[in-house]
Amino acid sequence: MAFASFGIKKYLSVCITGICIFMCFVAYSRDTGADTFPLKSEDTTQVSQQLPEYLDLQTAQKIALEQNPSLKAVSERIEQARQKVKQALAQYYPQIIANYTASHTDLSDTAIRRSQNAVWQQSSNAISQSMFRGTGGTSTDILSSIPWETVLNSWISAYQASNSIPESQNNYAINFIIRYTLFDGFARKYSVALAKLGEKATQESQQEAVRMLLSAVANSFYAVQLAEENIRIAEADKAFNERLLYEAKVKQELGAGSLSDVLNFEVLLRSAEAQIINARQNREIARISLAGVMGLNAGILPDYVKLTPLKDEIDEDLKDPNVDELLSVALQNRPDLKMLTLIIQQSEAQVGQSRSTLYPQMNVSLSRSATRTVDSEFGSDDFATTVSVDVSYNLFSGGKYRALRAEARARLREAEQNYYAGRIDVITDVQSTLQELKSAQEQLKLQRENAQYVRKNRDLVEQEYKAGQTSLVRLNQAQKDLIEAEGRLASARVALFRAWYQIKTATAQSLLELK
Repeated sequence: MAFASFGIKKYLSVCITGICIFMCFVAYSRDTGADTFPLKSEDTTQVSQQLPEYLDLQTAQKIALEQNPSLKAVSERIEQARQKVKQALAQYYPQIIANYTASHTDLSDTAIRRSQNAVWQQSSNAISQSMFRGTGGTSTDILSSIPWETVLNSWISAYQASNSIPESQNNYAINFIIRYTLFDGFARKYSVALAKLGEKATQESQQEAVRMLLSAVANSFYAVQLAEENIRIAEADKAFNERLLYEAKVKQELGAGSLSDVLNFEVLLRSAEAQIINARQNREIARISLAGVMGLNAGILPDYVKLTPLKDEIDEDLKDPNVDELLSVALQNRPDLKMLTLIIQQSEAQVGQSRSTLYPQMNVSLSRSATRTVDSEFGSDDFATTVSVDVSYNLFSGGKYRALRAEARARLREAEQNYYAGRIDVITDVQSTLQELKSAQEQLKLQRENAQYVRKNRDLVEQEYKAGQTSLVRLNQAQKDLIEAEGRLASARVALFRAWYQIKTATAQSLLELK
């Protein structure tokens, strides 16, 4: 029978099945194509928010938390971990499965001939038995005792049956199955625990990324402020040399000065201008770096945005912090240390999960199934019900599961040692930043006093030079010493604020301030 001659109902059934498959394919294509890379331009091109005219450190950090793409990537990892928890919880629910199968088979010529031969063989056997009964088992008067009408009818039936053997076969099957795991040696319990711990670890990794991002923004912000201070120092040097150049020219015109003095200040003036150019270049590079960690699309701060100037230190900035208190805060709040703690808990859950192989596995299933070869019009009488309970226990596997349990215990010991190493790293990190802070405080005190002495000396030498009591060389050296002292003072001021923020980073106080 040809496939096209199924009948109207069969034809419609095939069409509906094809339409369903096509709709599933379209739905799948839309679902998978929605998030493929590259993303649409509106997804990748973010609109830069309006930046304030004066940008302080807190505002820069807030913008970085909102715009930095690396931090957004970590947020997507949290969503992945959350979905893994749902996947683990799904093991506590039964599985409901529906299967439908429709198949068409064109029989081979050999199979058709075999069926036809079987029909003729059956007919021949029936004729032989009929003839044997008619003769009573004797060989006398055989022709008169043969039931010719019966033989003829048998041949006709065999001929019709052999011609009616189908050349194809249709099969329809439908199954509804419910499966549920009654007991799996607590593997599901530990699987859910692992997933939840993984989600917490991912959240802590986000906090660690935030901690490092805040530190990067602070370092870039202070780099811009230091560059601004260097520009101010270079401009002050330029103004000083411009003033002395003007005075030297006036003296030369009056016949009281020399050309060498004029040329000296011309050279120093251009040297100051070169320092301004270098300082501005460093400032622009620092602004680009700051824009990068802030996640700005343009990769640079707009020209109208000015950073708040470097503040002066106060007495609180020069005090020694409480070491024990800082260590306690760091050990309680550092996200990287919390992650190591969660890894220990995950390793403990993996040990419990590996022990599930010591218990039997129990599953139960219920199925309703039906099979038809004529059409797919299933009725209640076609369905059979099967209830099964499956209990399995691994008696021997070549030591595989024993090795898995040993591996899990070794992983737990590794996690514990990593935690101890991480704890030491946190303590040494805090101690190192404390030493940097102490050094920065001492340097600032020293450089501020030194800058005052150098400025006073420069002013005295300038007065002596104008009075003709000292040489131009000494004035040049005094001005050079002042510029260097001012630069060291600016670096010391920035180093102090950087050191304080590194304390906040090392102890995770920067995260606590966000809350």
